[in-house]
Amino acid sequence: MTKRFPDSARLIWVDAFITFAAFENAERAGAESGLPPTTIQRRIFKLEAWLHRMLITDENPAQLSDYAYDFLDVALEISRLVDQDGLSNNMSKSRISKDGDFTIDGSLYRSDDAQRICKLLIDCRAVVPLESETDRLKRKADRTHKSLSNQLFRLNSNIRLYRFQDLSPNDHESLIKAKQQVAKVEKEIAFLDEEFGPFKRISGSDIDMSWWDANESESKKK
Repeated sequence: MTKRFPDSARLIWVDAFITFAAFENAERAGAESGLPPTTIQRRIFKLEAWLHRMLITDENPAQLSDYAYDFLDVALEISRLVDQDGLSNNMSKSRISKDGDFTIDGSLYRSDDAQRICKLLIDCRAVVPLESETDRLKRKADRTHKSLSNQLFRLNSNIRLYRFQDLSPNDHESLIKAKQQVAKVEKEIAFLDEEFGPFKRISGSDIDMSWWDANESESKKK
């Protein structure tokens, strides 16, 4: 599997890193920012790939790497420049290319603060991604995918338990929640497939929901 390193960086990745650094905990960082913990981790993962540097460790729970403490000073300065230049509302649309171009929604944006942001990020970027770092990113993606696939398999097994039962109102509510969780996990797996190439699926993880509508209709009659 070949890792596709991003061609440009995004300010929302830097913001996610700052939020994580405040707590060194993805759950608390997600609660603070109003984002799912997986989104916080995903954005830091992308920032790592663009910088070619490790920012959080592979430990559980993840912690800041040694380099992350140096980068945090840079990230905080970038955050200050974003506020100073009035870019806060355009963070999700802003991209910084490896060549030093700052764009907002695809259009080139020029200001002293924007150019300073570009320089700060590019100066932190490792010239050549180390093979060991590339392998670490691959292993991290593999472990994440395996965890999500296992979770999907368990959810699938739990859902199938309802197949031969008459659903009470509580069972029906539980089934709806399980179905929603399945959709969430499948979305995360789809993201990993898109970013890092297709992974080998765990046997039996595909979900047959053909019986869902029938069970739902029957339970609503009760």
